[in-house]
Amino acid sequence: EGGDGAGTFWYCMALNFKQMSLYFAPAFAAHLLGNAHRRRFDFGLLPSLLYLLRLALIVLASFAILWLPWLYPDPSAATQVLRRIFPISRGLYEDKVANLWCTLSLVLKPHRFLSPKSILLASTALTAALALPPALAAF
Repeated sequence: EGGDGAGTFWYCMALNFKQMSLYFAPAFAAHLLGNAHRRRFDFGLLPSLLYLLRLALIVLASFAILWLPWLYPDPSAATQVLRRIFPISRGLYEDKVANLWCTLSLVLKPHRFLSPKSILLASTALTAALALPPALAAF
């Protein structure tokens, strides 16, 4: 528990260094929420909420420090950075995350009956649904 704040900080650093760290986000968040939940039973509601508030402040401060050069003085620069990190406009078949979607497209051919925006929404929903069971197990 003593390392949760430092772990949160370093995870934020990893996430901003390489977006592939997002793969671990559901499990990481579920673990920390589980810690907060257990604190509620051990110490009460207020310490649990303070624990979550501390972690939230660490996340916000870490992201603010890292993103400040792109947010000030022109916030539109941050939008440009995000578009380059997450090139969704090029479709789902991008780099290492394409494996599942390339395989599914061989069988289902979603591009024939769905718009690119619908495919993006469907892939987001499927990813969230597949991430939920392990996240609940980590909770």
